[in-house]
Amino acid sequence: MADEQQLVTFFMCTSCRKPLFSSEQVSVHKPKRGGQCSSWFFDVLPDWVEETGDDEGKIYCPHCNARIGAYKWSGDNCACSEWMCPFIAIHKRRMDEREVLVRKK
Repeated sequence: MADEQQLVTFFMCTSCRKPLFSSEQVSVHKPKRGGQCSSWFFDVLPDWVEETGDDEGKIYCPHCNARIGAYKWSGDNCACSEWMCPFIAIHKRRMDEREVLVRKK
């Protein structure tokens, strides 16, 4: 039986080029009124983000400490005007994308 494969996008920090997350971890939302989203969003903080207990804060690359995003538990608007709660955003301009063919489990 042949292994099935799928194309997965991995996102790397533009500063250090280390992979941080995949497209499978990103929360999907539709931009309002044809707006453009400038960030990728998550439903929960990725494991590598240091939890401070604060309502809001910055997200840094765990490898090079470059600022790559922000979070706000009480919510905030995406650049496309969609309300996101919680607001856990990684800025697209701070990430490089790379598509990789991986085996399905």
